[in-house]
Amino acid sequence: MQKEKHTHQPSLWRQLRQSRSAVFALTFLSVLIFLSLFANIISNDLPLTCRYKNERVFPALTPQKIDSSFNQTYQRWDLRAFRDINWRKEEVESVVWPLIPYGSQIQPRSHRLLSPFGKQEVIAENGEKIILKGFKRHLLGTTQNGQDVLAALLRGGRVSLSVGILVVLLSGIIGIFIGAAIGFWGDYGIQLKRGMIWMMIPALFLGWFYGFRVRRFILLDAFEESFSMGIPSLMISLMIVLAIVFVCYFAGKIISRYRYFNHTISFPLDSIVMRIIEILKSMPTLLLIISVAAVLGRSLWVVMLILGLLSWTGVARLVRGEMLRVSRMGYIEAARAQGIPPMIILLRHALPNAMPPVWVALAFGVGGAIIAESSLSFLHLIEYEVTWGNLLSAARSNLDAWWIGVFPGLAIFFTVLSFNILGERLRDLLDPRFNS
Repeated sequence: MQKEKHTHQPSLWRQLRQSRSAVFALTFLSVLIFLSLFANIISNDLPLTCRYKNERVFPALTPQKIDSSFNQTYQRWDLRAFRDINWRKEEVESVVWPLIPYGSQIQPRSHRLLSPFGKQEVIAENGEKIILKGFKRHLLGTTQNGQDVLAALLRGGRVSLSVGILVVLLSGIIGIFIGAAIGFWGDYGIQLKRGMIWMMIPALFLGWFYGFRVRRFILLDAFEESFSMGIPSLMISLMIVLAIVFVCYFAGKIISRYRYFNHTISFPLDSIVMRIIEILKSMPTLLLIISVAAVLGRSLWVVMLILGLLSWTGVARLVRGEMLRVSRMGYIEAARAQGIPPMIILLRHALPNAMPPVWVALAFGVGGAIIAESSLSFLHLIEYEVTWGNLLSAARSNLDAWWIGVFPGLAIFFTVLSFNILGERLRDLLDPRFNS
């Protein structure tokens, strides 16, 4: 008996590799991520390692803040003074410099507005004129403050990628779960006692007030200190909200025993959430960000949080539309007929089949978040050391120094283009309407 031959569908990774545009996008993003992660090692005006006062030290790798109890080497060093040392004049041994010997800090006056293709002549401290050659050249020129454009691009890439990925992660988590809930249950899928509804509505307001309104300055100070300090503070606020909801939930079960509150009604989840989405979509995003940043500050983490909380609506509407389609399919009706709990049907059967178009939207969302961060930096609504938007803004005051605006603009263009190419290719591979 002849065996049947089974044709296996190529994996997603193999199909992406067959597309030249997808290979270009993946290669560019991989190189950009690598350069951004190791920016301090590739470009820095501090040595990577050297022997200083008979000890092996790593100036370029030393963080701004360090717990000396875990590192006995730095107990005797003042880190601020450690970074301010002129290592080129110190007597050090076996020194190893980075590939690009410049950081994103402001350089001396003679390093300002140096063209990447012209003769780069600077004046040393002793008054001698020096022509920079080889690795000592500013390969992409300098700004009016003397910042090396290449070093600023590497550090700005880290900011843009972090903003794009974290904003999409936050908006994706919120949008997927909210969109799945309203698409699966709609206006009549959730049946609640009247007493439960009466208690849960004030629970949301009390949770927001005591969890975020009262603790807003604590959250702001924690995120401005560091991201690792802000996350525990945010978790405490969420625990407060959950505790209030938990108490009101049991209070609702108690009062639901009485006749008036025992009446079962449908909770219009879909209508309520869609009205909230329409309100958020009608608000001008830029004006809202300016208003919130004026109150909470222009910290990068604050702006990332605002962007994430404003961009979940598009993901929620997409997931809702897919869930409305999937929830009417035969296998979902069969699962309901078998008595499988609705939550199991949602998480194991309905949501996975509604996710392919969502992955495509999230890929496009990263590029949109990068453009939003660059726009806000261009308008000086984000306070950070260096970003691609800040470099573009600096180019306005020196139109003759074309390199200050061209190279950051190209970096933004190719980064957003790469994410859009991946999004289009994923759409062709995952969405059956385009893959058929």
